[in-house]
Amino acid sequence: MRIRGFTLLESLLVLFLISVLTLLALPTARRFRAVTTVAQVVDEITAAQFEAIRDCKSVLYENDRENLQLYFNRRGNARKANTLVICHEKVIISLGTGRLYVKR
Repeated sequence: MRIRGFTLLESLLVLFLISVLTLLALPTARRFRAVTTVAQVVDEITAAQFEAIRDCKSVLYENDRENLQLYFNRRGNARKANTLVICHEKVIISLGTGRLYVKR
């Protein structure tokens, strides 16, 4: 009677291949998470800016996760210029225009 199954060498080879593929995928996953976080913060800031323009009133944007406070006047301009560093990427808010730039 022949016993079916995998040898120790075959099992170790499969475990090695899985670990190598995991190590290759980790930097990509971290980069994707960082880009997603930056995009989410920029979207939230833009939404606060549009709210200030739409309602013709000053709006305070607060983000506890990034320890961030921004004030937008009724024209959507930031009260002060800022350079935010979020996940090693710079988000630049220009004074007077209220434009957002992401510098990678």
